[in-house]
Amino acid sequence: MSAVNVIPLPRKLPEPGELMKLVRKLAVDGAIAFGPNAFGQDDTQPEIDLNDAKLILQTGMIRGDIVPGILPGEWKCTVVDKRERSPRWTEITAMVISDRRIYVLTAKLEEK
Repeated sequence: MSAVNVIPLPRKLPEPGELMKLVRKLAVDGAIAFGPNAFGQDDTQPEIDLNDAKLILQTGMIRGDIVPGILPGEWKCTVVDKRERSPRWTEITAMVISDRRIYVLTAKLEEK
C-alpha cells in the first residue's frame, strides 16, 4: 500500500469585520480562556483585569493583520480599544479557535 500525500489547502483569511463579529459574540458568551502570561509577569504594567479584557473584546476593533494559526480554524489577531478614563489604547492579542473559543495571549496597554 502506498502512502497518501496530503496537500493542505490554502486557508482563506477571514474578513476583519466578520472575525470581529465572531470575537464579540464569543466574548459576550464568555467563551474566553486566558494564557498563563496574558497579563504579564511583573508589576510595571498598569493593571488590566479579566473584566477589562472581556470588555475590550466586546467593543474593540481589529488592528493589524489577521494571521493563521498552526491548525486549521485558528486565527490570531489584535483587538484594541480605549478603556474608560484612559488616554491610552488597550491591546489584546488573541487566537480565535475553530469559531468556538478565544484564547487571550496578551493583554496590555500600548506604549506611550
